Amino acid sequence: MDAPQLEAMYRRWLSEVWGEGRTDVARELLAEDLVDHNPYPGQPPGLDGHNWAVALVRRAFPDLRFTADVVVSDGQFVTGRWTM
Repeated sequence: MDAPQLEAMYRRWLSEVWGEGRTDVARELLAEDLVDHNPYPGQPPGLDGHNWAVALVRRAFPDLRFTADVVVSDGQFVTGRWTM
């Protein structure tokens, strides 16, 4: 996958999954065995845990919006800075 594709995936993850709560999109974009290195207390492992965290945050802040400020990729890795 090239850098622009990874950057587009990241933006989609941020806007659709976190911004809209669409965990169905997370299942499309993320690995089932992903590792969250900063989990919430009680968060299950893997993709189910990621989706659990999304639901937790969205319940607390239902009108939450995310903006991708900077997204960079080298074609293998992607990262970004965002505003919530």
